[in-house]
Amino acid sequence: MTSTSDDSRLGLPEPRADDGALVLRLEDRIAKGAGAEAFAELFARFKEEGSHTYHSVDAMMSFLQSLHETRPAAAAYLMARLIQPAQKYLAHESTDSIKLYLSESTDLEVAEALTRLSREAVRPLLSKMCLRFAELIDARARR
Repeated sequence: MTSTSDDSRLGLPEPRADDGALVLRLEDRIAKGAGAEAFAELFARFKEEGSHTYHSVDAMMSFLQSLHETRPAAAAYLMARLIQPAQKYLAHESTDSIKLYLSESTDLEVAEALTRLSREAVRPLLSKMCLRFAELIDARARR
């Protein structure tokens, strides 16, 4: 496959946070317990042929930072799922940004999204981290 302008990512345009249909589809899949599949599909759309996955992590993180302004719970859920690929591909800036975003949130919907993720089939360390952030957010929001 040859790359062409903005149509280079697996034949699809790069996702945009203001794409209402995409955002609603992601939220619906997360709510129905298919968050892993929603994440995998979204992450695949950021992969460019021949590029290092580090760049895919950064591109997706930029998307999620834009998304958090209007859909903080969905953004937090997807950011938390992005931590493992970010660590795997040494995207330390993205990993740090995710942890900072989650640690500073006071949104109870974000806490609920992280609690939901912690109950899904994820690695134990991710589950513990999500619960820790959810408890921190809950305590801060109720002050």
